[in-house]
Parts: sequence; C-alpha cells; structure tokens
Amino acid sequence: MYGVKLVLFIQIQQNMSLKTVIIDDEEIDVLNLESNLNKYCPGVEIIGTCLSEIEAARTITEKRPDLVFLNAHLGQDNGFDILARVQHIPFHLIITADHYKFGFQAIRANAIGYLRRPYNQKDLQESVRKVIRMQSDFMMKSNRIAVPVTDGYKFVSYEEILYVNGSNQRSIFHLFNGQQIDSPRVLKRIDYSLKTYGFYRIHKRHLVNLQYVENYSRTDGGYVIMSNGERLPVSQKFTPPNIISL
Repeated sequence: MYGVKLVLFIQIQQNMSLKTVIIDDEEIDVLNLESNLNKYCPGVEIIGTCLSEIEAARTITEKRPDLVFLNAHLGQDNGFDILARVQHIPFHLIITADHYKFGFQAIRANAIGYLRRPYNQKDLQESVRKVIRMQSDFMMKSNRIAVPVTDGYKFVSYEEILYVNGSNQRSIFHLFNGQQIDSPRVLKRIDYSLKTYGFYRIHKRHLVNLQYVENYSRTDGGYVIMSNGERLPVSQKFTPPNIISL
C-alpha cells in the first residue's frame, strides 16, 4: 500500500491548518484549485504547487505536507507513480481528474477523496473536512500528538507536556521528564489546538498544562509555579481559568 497514512498533528477541528501541496501539469488548473481552496477552505495552507513528477517528489520530500492534491494524469505520465517515490512520507491524498476512470487506483492509494473537474464547492469542502475529522478522531483515541520538528515529527502524549514557551516564530515544548522539543510552530497556533485539552495561555510566551500548575501568586507581577518547581510569569491581562475554588 502507498505511504498515504494517518498522521497526528497539533492542529485539530476548525482550528486545524493543513499544509497542502497541489500537483497538476496544467498551471491554469493549479491556479483554479488554489483559488477554490482559498475561497472555500480557509483551513488549507498551500505551501507548494508542482507541474511535474520530479518537482512534486522533491517538494513533498522537502516540505512534508499534511495534504496533497494530485492530478491522476500528468501529461504523458500517471500521477500515481509519484506516490512510490515518496512512500516513506506520510500525508493525506485527494485525487483530481477530468473523469472517474482512476477510481480503482485512488482506492489502492488510500485517497481520502476523488474530485472531478470542474470542482464542486461542496465536494471540495467535504473532502477537506474529512481529512480534519479523521485526524481529530485519531488524535482523541490515541491521546498523542505529533509535534512538528525540523526533520519531521516528534510523538508525545498530552500528559508529557508541562508547558510550551514561544519565541521568535518557534516554540519549545518542555516535557515532564526534563526533555525539550524545538518546534517551528508558533505559540498562537498551538494555543488554539491545545486549549480544549487542559492547556491555558498565561502569558504571550507561555502555554501551561493546568494539571501541572501547583501555585498561582498575584505578587511580583503575577506568576505560577509548575510541579517541577519552575516559576513562569503571568500576563497582567491574565484571568484565572474557570476551575473549582474553595
């Protein structure tokens, strides 16, 4: 089976941002799909467009997208041939074509969707929503997330994360065992994704796992003490979360 696998991301549900690559041999078709995605699927972030098999394989390998839109017919080539060259890289796949004769190959490739041109708005939106639902459901069942790192993903459970520190368009995940994970994800995106799982933004630079907050003090400008003894500053705009107090 081709390397189109479920991948866990640190984005979930409506806040999910899918890094997406479009592969088609006709530039006008690339622009058309790009326009439709920008208009109807705000959760999609287009990080690359490719007009050939060689370019597509290189882009997928270097950028490691979450989602790939692949034209089943690339000039004289079969678009599915690309998948064998990137089978070690996990991503979701949506096939595009002018007709439905590639349906069997799409099934073998584990494609999430099959879109016939000209694109139908509802079909396009539903295909993207299906990717989001599958990732969200899988994440909930596994209780693990894949934190993006420079060369791929680092898999951890929610319970392993003490807090996340954001700085200079990057974020540092501080784990319960003392290890750290350096991620290119900005803290704002991480905040949106983890807030429903017991994480709380106490400062523009700090997102904490509430189960590891031991104390909150209003003195010295405000701070919290984590279960490992670390002291983290609290923003002046900080409002304590809605938890039970005596």
